[in-house]
Amino acid sequence: MSHNKSLEDRRSELWAYIALLVLAFIWGLHGVVGKSLEARMNPLSLTVWRYTFTTICYSLIWAGSIRRIFSYDWRTLVQLALAGVLIVVIYPLFFYQSLPFLTPIESLVIMNTSPLLAALMAFGFLRERINAWGWAGIAVSFGGIALLIRGESSFQGTLYGFALCAVGALAFAGYVVLTRRLMQTVALKEMLTGTTVIGTICLWLLAAVQGELQGVWVPIFNLNGSGWFELLFVVLFVSVLGYALNAYGAKRLPGGIAAAVSLYPQPAFAALFQWVWFGLVPTVWSVASALLVFGGVALSKYQGQAKAPKPKPVVTK
Repeated sequence: MSHNKSLEDRRSELWAYIALLVLAFIWGLHGVVGKSLEARMNPLSLTVWRYTFTTICYSLIWAGSIRRIFSYDWRTLVQLALAGVLIVVIYPLFFYQSLPFLTPIESLVIMNTSPLLAALMAFGFLRERINAWGWAGIAVSFGGIALLIRGESSFQGTLYGFALCAVGALAFAGYVVLTRRLMQTVALKEMLTGTTVIGTICLWLLAAVQGELQGVWVPIFNLNGSGWFELLFVVLFVSVLGYALNAYGAKRLPGGIAAAVSLYPQPAFAALFQWVWFGLVPTVWSVASALLVFGGVALSKYQGQAKAPKPKPVVTK
């Protein structure tokens, strides 16, 4: 019986690894597809339609979850709303606005500092402890960011792109910290649907307040076949499937391992696809920076060698 259980656990872990590797492939491609889409749609229109269609998908899959989110107390709803604004409004708007100024691999390097930014936020707001390895990893990773900015910011626009992408990374990190607490009281399906629905409503309100409703609608009517293919990829794979794969893997593997499997392969996929799609060969600066950033994340997850427990003193009478 124990043998069967062990075999089942190993099989579950294997599928978790596969899910996170597929996720790394999808999210590594996101910067490339997003850069292509950004040339067809403005960032607000792209973000509005990405999450409007994602909300429709969630409504078809988890209709009951959308109804149940309104049964939570007002504090939980406020937290869901804040998480929705961070992940659906601030993160994608700033990320997509940065893409005209950055290559996909550069934007990916900046965005994937979010686990370390989340650790710093948790340290500052939740008083979660960071060990010496964590601080060392943070220093190495942000050294990689400094190297990237120093090497690639040959014109002012690139520096502006780094700043925009950094705001997106901060928003994503804030979402990670906030949802860590939300998942203690809110079911995963309801958290995903709640943040997406509330965030999408905020996007439409933002477009209305800015007088950009026409600017949101016009690009969607002008999309050609390849444009629709790219948009549906972002909706179905990056959002709907991507979030599900992330949750599936993170639930079955330790946090450090799950982060490593989903993060580390992304630069390789991004480098390959930006070369195939746009003919952009990664520079020495971007490759060196990616190695430092992801090496720092790996270092921050290292806990050091486990100490053997001290033998209990033998009491003699």
